[in-house]
Amino acid sequence: MSEAELFERRREIVGVGVDAEGRRVVLLERNSGELEEEVAEAFGDVETKVVGKVKLMVFEEELPRPLEAYRGEKVVPLIGGVSYGLLKGPTGTMGAVVYDRYTNRPMLLSASHVVGIWGRKRLAHAGSPTISPGEADGGDPEDVVGSLRRWTDTRVGILALADASASHPIVPVKGEIAGIGKVEGWAEPEVGMSVSKSGRTSGVTEGRIELVNATVRVDGGEAGVVTFVNQVVTDRPMMLPGDSVTGDTRILFRVDGVVRYADMWELYRLWKMGKRIEVATVKRSDNREGSPTIRKSKLVFTPLAEVVYHGKRPVYEITFHNGKRVKVTEDHSLIGLKRAVGDDNFLRPITINDLEQGAMVITVEDYSNLIFGYTTGLSKDLLTLMGLWIGDGSYCTKNGQIEGLAISTGGNKDIISFISKFGFREKNKGDYRLYNKSLAGLFYRCFGYVRAYNKRIPEWILLAPLDELSAFLRGYFSADGSIHLKKGYVVIDCASVSRGLLEDVQFALNRFGIRSNIDSGYIPTKFSKRRQYKLRIEGKLNVETFLDKIGFIKSVKPEFYEILRNQGAQRKKRYRLSRHGVREIRYLGIQDVFDLKVPGTEMFIGNGVLLHNSGSAFLDEENRIVALGFAGSDKISIATPISTVCRLLDVLPTPRARMEPVPTPLLKSLVLSVGIYGVVKLYELMKVRKWAG
Repeated sequence: MSEAELFERRREIVGVGVDAEGRRVVLLERNSGELEEEVAEAFGDVETKVVGKVKLMVFEEELPRPLEAYRGEKVVPLIGGVSYGLLKGPTGTMGAVVYDRYTNRPMLLSASHVVGIWGRKRLAHAGSPTISPGEADGGDPEDVVGSLRRWTDTRVGILALADASASHPIVPVKGEIAGIGKVEGWAEPEVGMSVSKSGRTSGVTEGRIELVNATVRVDGGEAGVVTFVNQVVTDRPMMLPGDSVTGDTRILFRVDGVVRYADMWELYRLWKMGKRIEVATVKRSDNREGSPTIRKSKLVFTPLAEVVYHGKRPVYEITFHNGKRVKVTEDHSLIGLKRAVGDDNFLRPITINDLEQGAMVITVEDYSNLIFGYTTGLSKDLLTLMGLWIGDGSYCTKNGQIEGLAISTGGNKDIISFISKFGFREKNKGDYRLYNKSLAGLFYRCFGYVRAYNKRIPEWILLAPLDELSAFLRGYFSADGSIHLKKGYVVIDCASVSRGLLEDVQFALNRFGIRSNIDSGYIPTKFSKRRQYKLRIEGKLNVETFLDKIGFIKSVKPEFYEILRNQGAQRKKRYRLSRHGVREIRYLGIQDVFDLKVPGTEMFIGNGVLLHNSGSAFLDEENRIVALGFAGSDKISIATPISTVCRLLDVLPTPRARMEPVPTPLLKSLVLSVGIYGVVKLYELMKVRKWAG
């Protein structure tokens, strides 16, 4: 049986495309041993990939609300990426503003199924009014923005080349795409190219071109199934909302010159207020072009282009071997490793699927080159007392009113001597109290009413100058920490039932370049109700840096210093980034999620983990339009090369674009490679290109 015969007979075969090495890949809706054998017999030695059913972005199904409200509202001047459709017809996305090849007049580019032309359905004709927002978003006759002029043929039974339409606008337009910016030109799609899409429903999403020259079968529901040739396939479902992290993800950023370490909700609030924001990201330390590496990287603040709220979506929590964790959507890309020529490691986006297959993720372990916040205005002794209290302290209360402070010293003479300077007196053995409402009130304003399980370090302490932060950590480790030997090596650790507190301590230690790990936790006794976690500092360089820059109130045994000196040669240079495998991935349910757009690096730091940021036009990293997306599954997206779209519709992607037209007299002699169908005569273009002026 030939390839074409098998493709026609077995509807489980979704399509065939070509990868980076020129090999064909067969796309399957589902797999079975019998189908594998038939594919191998007809196609030979090819790779297969299960991608599910490929459907139109939105057609028969109920249209969900836009994740970003403005995309479903009237936008003036009209730009790409917003709600658009046919008056009394479907609603989809206005992909981009393009330009008539001969008059240079702006035109509105969208998919033909968005204006009601697909398969057996014909809701529109030349001159049909188009509206923005679309009818599903409340659009009515007062929202008419153009009239349909050209579209491609997507009839059932033909080999379609594109799902595209162009309309003449009657409102002001602008050559920009929501969430992405100005279109800077066009480019032919290539395997491996990173692309972005801005859609009415999904917002900004990202992917990477996996296959080109693909033949794909697209399901349009009741309107029928249409086979497309010469298509582009991306490795991710770009019809869905883009890469996202949860609202409680902590981001290091600078707003109007002031450094902040706050959650995504706060960053989003400041962005909506119009503040000038820069986020911490990673660049090459040698200032050369290209991706940073573990060895050649530096942390910098770079301007933030956009903060996008993606609504509520399913979220997974990923915990790494060093204890750092981040909550992301399934399609979010983290930054991992790509082995290059030589010994260096270049960073690249990786997904949850990559992590499940053993990929390594990059975390930030050293923030010491960044300039942080302002002084706290508190004495170092008072900051040390605060650290002691956070570790082993509580409030003294009477009738529900805070009267003073209590600290458990464990009978350590050095700690007792230190707190006695503030007036603490012994209440019970090892327990000291200070009844001072003014000081207790200051602690309450700084830390709130805390219990052991919800203790945290305030942002203003985490961002304090290093000498002040050191004083606070000295107090905390003197209360909750210890230094001891483990298998003959010096180790420093601390324990708490508040995992969030240990994550704050881990970030604070990273400011000194000290690496640490947080374990999975354990139940201390059968009577314990809460899991206890332990943070551990190991390695000669890390322990020595801690003792030199932070230390303890209580004295450290001289033998520990002697063991450190004899522990071996000290590594001369440490790197700001580190790679770690995954300890656990677990599903958390539905949560509010966000994404950032960071031009240049396309990376930001969330909870100490390096993350990748997140059209329906597809654009490359230089904002050149590459393709027009129209269909996909939960695994892939399908798009048509913009060069094909423009030649079929007689338009240009930018006013002065250089793109050769397809001469009508030569249409009958031109040929196009279309995967399993071999060579198709382009005289079909005479049938699929339609216009009315």
